[in-house]
Amino acid sequence: VFNTQDIFLEDTYLNVIHDLKQADYVFTSTTTTGDVNDRFILRFTNNVLNVDQDELTVESLIISEENSTINIHTSLSSKIKTLKGYDILGRLLIDQTPNTTEVNLKASTFKAGTLLIFKVQLEDQTVLIKKYLVQ
Repeated sequence: VFNTQDIFLEDTYLNVIHDLKQADYVFTSTTTTGDVNDRFILRFTNNVLNVDQDELTVESLIISEENSTINIHTSLSSKIKTLKGYDILGRLLIDQTPNTTEVNLKASTFKAGTLLIFKVQLEDQTVLIKKYLVQ
């Protein structure tokens, strides 16, 4: 498997990510005695995750259901530029460009118990993602 899979060793003490397929990693121990359990991390990519904090703020995306309507809005001041809704298999079920502060969907479009994943992009380019279980 390592013939086709990239494999990297991250040295957290030296802040180095080394490609093990290119060469062996050589280092000098900086400890005198004892076990060191936090120095190395085995990785299969050398990319660092680049996720804005806004993408993790699911509390900013508010989804509720009332009177057979799914209401989607944010606690942020920007308008919803795009709204995408996916099912658990990743199929795109909703693709709208409402350019409003709130979107209303007919809940009867979906079976009760359907898990939807909503991805909202605001006009300030903030992306919010949240799961919702249809009532």
